[in-house]
Amino acid sequence: MHVGILGAGYDGLVLSIGMTMLGHHVTVIDDDKNRIQALQSGTQPLHSKAIVQKIRQYQKKGRLCFSDTFVSEWSEMDALFLTKWTMEETLRQQILRCQDSFLSLHLFVTAMIEPGSCRLLQEWFDDELGVGMVKVATYPMHLLKRQGIQDILKQNSIVLGYEDDQVQLLASSLFAPLSPQPFRIQHVTWEAAEMMRNAEKILAASIPKVQMQEQSILPCISWA
Repeated sequence: MHVGILGAGYDGLVLSIGMTMLGHHVTVIDDDKNRIQALQSGTQPLHSKAIVQKIRQYQKKGRLCFSDTFVSEWSEMDALFLTKWTMEETLRQQILRCQDSFLSLHLFVTAMIEPGSCRLLQEWFDDELGVGMVKVATYPMHLLKRQGIQDILKQNSIVLGYEDDQVQLLASSLFAPLSPQPFRIQHVTWEAAEMMRNAEKILAASIPKVQMQEQSILPCISWA
């Protein structure tokens, strides 16, 4: 599958490596042209050697690439993960400009916003493009954190917020490659996913910052 990841920051790069490890072709898109050029040239503005090594490895295999434009990618993209909410307005504009380039798009967003925001985003897409053109779903933040991909595969399930059953079929295909059994999608509403994320933020605020930093490293599927 072809997976797009919007945002080339730490979270986006962690997720891109995890998705590439699952066997998907991944394109990371960001409107920061200098950052994209650095990633394309192999001079990544990062401190983690593990990230740099994995990026170079998958770039050489042609399974991971970086772009500062949407135009050439829409027609082949099966799913798009938004990891950089500051690019939400850019995303809306680009989807309007490129709507003739795709039949439908599954948009996965992190539930980091106020309850009700995902529903408003879905309603906006439905009004502008027509119902079903873009299907919004939320994914859990731990997918971006330490051993995120590994934990999901170990549990053989993931909690997603969505209202279109096609999201479940696509998510099963996204995570099935390394899953020994039929992958389970645990469905909650958008609002429930957003409230769960807010509860996580309150809990995280009570954990010492040093401990949080120690745990905020790469997901692990044989990183050695």
